[in-house]
Amino acid sequence: MQWSLAATVAYLLRAGNQNPASPTSGGLYLFYDLDAATYRSSYWVWGAGPAVKALLEAEKIPAIAARYGKGVLTQRADQIGRSSLALRILDPKHPAYGVPVSRWRRALELEMGFEHCASTSDGNFLSGWAWLPLYRATGDKAYLEAATLLADSTARLMKQYGLIPQDYYLDRDEWSEQTIDESGFGVEGLAELFAEMHDVRYKTEAQEYMQQHLKKLQRDDGLWERGWNRRTGVMTTIRMTRGMGWAMEGLLATHRVVPEGNYLALARRMADQMLVWQTPAGCWNFIADQPVAKVGISEKGTALWSYLLYKLYQATNDKKYLTAARKALTWCIENQYTGPDPEAHGGIVGITEHSAVGAGHMPWFPVSCAYTSGFFALAVLEEQELAKRGNKSAVR
Repeated sequence: MQWSLAATVAYLLRAGNQNPASPTSGGLYLFYDLDAATYRSSYWVWGAGPAVKALLEAEKIPAIAARYGKGVLTQRADQIGRSSLALRILDPKHPAYGVPVSRWRRALELEMGFEHCASTSDGNFLSGWAWLPLYRATGDKAYLEAATLLADSTARLMKQYGLIPQDYYLDRDEWSEQTIDESGFGVEGLAELFAEMHDVRYKTEAQEYMQQHLKKLQRDDGLWERGWNRRTGVMTTIRMTRGMGWAMEGLLATHRVVPEGNYLALARRMADQMLVWQTPAGCWNFIADQPVAKVGISEKGTALWSYLLYKLYQATNDKKYLTAARKALTWCIENQYTGPDPEAHGGIVGITEHSAVGAGHMPWFPVSCAYTSGFFALAVLEEQELAKRGNKSAVR
């Protein structure tokens, strides 16, 4: 596993955007396109969050840190974090004040081929995985100030809309009509802010944020609907492995803040359904209940669910979740790229109907993803921590 972790860290370092003319200079490319032998999507900003956390945690491992020199991994994580801070909307009169531009949505029907999106959920995901860990690692108050401003704006928008729209489209000057299941992961930032500040208002905000999502998206089978449209209503679930993972992350984050609530029970119910669809190899298909030949393997979802199931095991001590987490981690290790393209080494390559989503229309292209590697590294670290505590590993 140490080789796998080292290879992942090296991949994340290579994926940096070092173009000084780029508006996201210092950030991270989301994808590496193996067919074109090029990195793509430096403007998918929120996706760098788990990579930042992984680099900071890897810095604590002497054998990994020694490969680069003292503080180098933290410095690189800080560079990524500062790149995202520069993308915040700081006009107090703007409807999305305090919210970062989290991605540039690409679509052929758009006049310029793309549009700028600011998202409170994406921003809070980034806050939880990058800004607040960077505040703890560096002491730079700019990260804490960004997290608190974003939380204040989130509270304002929850009061205004009930369920916050997914995106503010800067080029159209309007909020989106819909909120999708993935928005659930926004609790991550509010949970980490509460852990840092111990201010009850962030506990209240985190719970209210999740409750607003549950009222619109929760299903009787433990899953979530795909989304909610303010004009047309429910957007029916498609059982996307990754989307369910983002909802699961939100439930676990809310449980950390409100352990007296029922969020752990909801997380267990969702996980139990997802375990039904875990393949014998340990992975999940892109659409969990659909055949792999039709939809492909969800490498992003498998790395994400491996990490989430480790955390669920910690919260419940139920070994079925540890077994499933280890199966998923083993699949990730066995599928790390070691082929002829050195730029892709250490990444986990996926080929699905949504390959390189956000990078244009590239279904079924082989690509590796930075947040896949981030969650994979974090899952490896969870397994290593269990080993330190004398828990015998079953990961190959």
